[in-house]
Amino acid sequence: MVQYRQRRGLAQLAAVLGILAGGGAGGAALGMAVASDSLGGILISGVMLPFATFLGVTLWFGAAVLFVTVQLVRGRSRRRDAAARERFALPPGSVAFVPSAVGSALVAAGVVSALSTEANLLAIVGPYFVVGLAYGLATWWLARAGYFPAPDGT
Repeated sequence: MVQYRQRRGLAQLAAVLGILAGGGAGGAALGMAVASDSLGGILISGVMLPFATFLGVTLWFGAAVLFVTVQLVRGRSRRRDAAARERFALPPGSVAFVPSAVGSALVAAGVVSALSTEANLLAIVGPYFVVGLAYGLATWWLARAGYFPAPDGT
């Protein structure tokens, strides 16, 4: 299990910029490999993973807000909140990076197959799924390790 500790400064900035730039470059490389005849397919592939990161952060923030709302409605005491905060130092919902990356990769596969004469949807859905899953897991790991700004503002 990854130990959560909120990173600050250059480590956080490098991780966020690295995952965005790496996702863009990796997606564009995948687009060139499967649809070299379509500039639009390459561009869509290049933006799919950075888009997934922004979508994942949004979903993560939304999940954290829902979690806090449920806790407030339940009326938890401060003593139990302090104990729960130690147990759950990472705001909940960071797993949202995985489905957002897989979903955006699969949508991109559909668009790329429509834009390209080379790319067959059945042939490219596998590689796009694997790349989306790997990227989502890597982004989730970075969030769990404290390299993304946490939704609670710390």
